[in-house]
Amino acid sequence: MVYVFLAFLAVGANAQEEESVALQSDTDRLLDRLHEKGDFSGAVMIGIDGLVVYEGALGMADRTRPFTLDSAADGASLAKTVTAAVIWRLIGDEAVALDDPVNEHLSEFPYEGVTIRHLLGHTAGLPGYDAMQPLLESGEAAGNAKLQEYMGKTSPRPTHEPGSAFSYCNICYDTLALLAERVTEASFNDLVIKDYLGGLGVASAFLRPVKFEDWRQPRTLGFSSSLPGAEVVDVFDNEAFYGGSNIYFTVRDLHSWAKAWADERALPASVYKQALLPARIGEHDSSMSLSNWYCTSAGERCYFTGHLQGFYNFVYWDTSRRLTVVFVSNSSMPPPLHPWFERSLVSIAEGRSPEALPIVPPKEKDVDVAAIRGVYRLPDVGDVKIDTSHAGPTLQVDQGPTYKMFPVGFGILYVPGKDAYIGIKKSDDTSSPILTWSSVFMESKGLRLER
Repeated sequence: MVYVFLAFLAVGANAQEEESVALQSDTDRLLDRLHEKGDFSGAVMIGIDGLVVYEGALGMADRTRPFTLDSAADGASLAKTVTAAVIWRLIGDEAVALDDPVNEHLSEFPYEGVTIRHLLGHTAGLPGYDAMQPLLESGEAAGNAKLQEYMGKTSPRPTHEPGSAFSYCNICYDTLALLAERVTEASFNDLVIKDYLGGLGVASAFLRPVKFEDWRQPRTLGFSSSLPGAEVVDVFDNEAFYGGSNIYFTVRDLHSWAKAWADERALPASVYKQALLPARIGEHDSSMSLSNWYCTSAGERCYFTGHLQGFYNFVYWDTSRRLTVVFVSNSSMPPPLHPWFERSLVSIAEGRSPEALPIVPPKEKDVDVAAIRGVYRLPDVGDVKIDTSHAGPTLQVDQGPTYKMFPVGFGILYVPGKDAYIGIKKSDDTSSPILTWSSVFMESKGLRLER
């Protein structure tokens, strides 16, 4: 029996070794192909059962330095997942409550009736950065407190009744960061970067300096592609706001961040499950959690992305498999490839083959928005209604909340709040168009039922 047992151990070890080799070769092949096409420069890490099973980097961090596992990149909106977590820690400590009015803790916040819940769920009705452009372009350092003041002067009331509609909200998270500082009487850098993230093993993340000239280390640049001589697509100088963005991470940092969630230690047990519940939009569940993750209904698999200029980042974690997939990138990738690339890395991590590389339409291809309105039935998604009677096109699944859609070139529309990329194709055997849906959790397509 001893020899049989050892034989089974050997078979199991061989199978695991073969799986590991396949994972590494599939990931290398995927990244090399994208890099050669000009679509990826950066670093990737995959973890299973707490162990790193893949790590790799390729491309350039700037004109002279290679991108490595220790290259710090602009995390863009991944900062929101960190800011949300810090708020949930304060909720767990009973320093704040989810339905507290924001101006109860932040006196300069200009709106009555907006709660912490509204800020976390992107339903507060705060203006976007476009309304702040005069301030951002003034040459004055625009910090979080300054944003509050300017918001009160230029936008005297929320854009909609708080809690009633979804509108992706950067300033919501800048406001939450300022609120956390006021409640704890600590700086965001000390409270979040050093204390919280440092305690989770996120060792080298940092809050970016306001001015480029104050950078104390070589600064990773964003590029239009990963090809030699690509144009620099830089982030912006003189930014003093944070919470919704402006945290820099290495791929090792993001792996530690994902692992903390996969191990269920990113938050106290008293609030962990509540933080992963869907936010609410009116009477409906949002597709985003109250901790700013896109999650499956069971809350076991979650992810979020960060996009800014040439930077593109991804964090995925699965508590049931204790699996993590993360990457940082400093080269622009065509939007139609985003969900495919993210799904492909997750597929490889789960032991499946990646999907075939999709055909990318020309960047200049527009969507005839008026022509795509109607109701489409998509398997695994539901009945998708495209409405063009508003100021911009909107999307609604079944009887759920309505989300705004934005053209991003390449013949597709992007839906914040769903993280879905919507396209339209002609059917070969019917005059009805086909709506395509691409996201991390699914890809689907269906015919129009009615116009």
